[in-house]
Amino acid sequence: MLCRASLSAVQHLFSVASHTNILQ
Repeated sequence: MLCRASLSAVQHLFSVASHTNILQ
Protein backbone atom coordinates (compact mmCIF):
# COMPACT_ATOMS: atom_id res chain seq x y z
CA MET A 1 0.00 0.00 0.00
CA LEU A 2 2.82 2.39 0.81
CA CYS A 3 4.34 1.80 -2.61
CA ARG A 4 1.05 2.53 -4.34
CA ALA A 5 0.54 5.68 -2.27
CA SER A 6 4.05 6.91 -3.04
CA LEU A 7 3.63 6.16 -6.76
CA SER A 8 0.30 7.98 -6.89
CA ALA A 9 1.82 10.92 -5.00
CA VAL A 10 4.76 11.07 -7.43
CA GLN A 11 2.41 10.94 -10.42
CA HIS A 12 0.32 13.75 -8.88
CA LEU A 13 3.45 15.85 -8.32
CA PHE A 14 4.56 15.28 -11.91
CA SER A 15 1.11 16.25 -13.22
CA VAL A 16 1.16 19.44 -11.11
CA ALA A 17 4.70 20.22 -12.26
CA SER A 18 3.69 19.75 -15.91
CA HIS A 19 0.70 22.04 -15.42
CA THR A 20 2.84 24.72 -13.78
CA ASN A 21 5.39 24.41 -16.59
CA ILE A 22 2.63 24.88 -19.18
CA LEU A 23 1.30 27.90 -17.30
CA GLN A 24 4.75 29.44 -17.11
